[in-house]
Amino acid sequence: MAILGRFFKLPGHQKFQYKPRYWDPDKEDLERRVKAAEAKNSASVEGMKSRIAEGLRNREQKLFQRKEYSKQVFRSNMMLLVILIILVALTYLLIQVYLPRIVEMME
Repeated sequence: MAILGRFFKLPGHQKFQYKPRYWDPDKEDLERRVKAAEAKNSASVEGMKSRIAEGLRNREQKLFQRKEYSKQVFRSNMMLLVILIILVALTYLLIQVYLPRIVEMME
């Protein structure tokens, strides 16, 4: 029986010696922004290029955001209008069907 037990024995779990490294996304973002600010404030050609590129990028992003916002507002307003029309139609139908019955019951 001991021979069969060793034959069918399952292997144990493996242990890894993994030690995770510490990563600070805030520090990395700060370093990236500091480098970008230094490049932007420099009087070199690269600094000028980065300022121009950033200005164009910001303008395009604002324009895109404005267009997206106006599309969302339009969709929202259309949805409200459709819901309002449906509610008015249902109210009209309910008044047409049930109001005469209610008036007859009260008399």
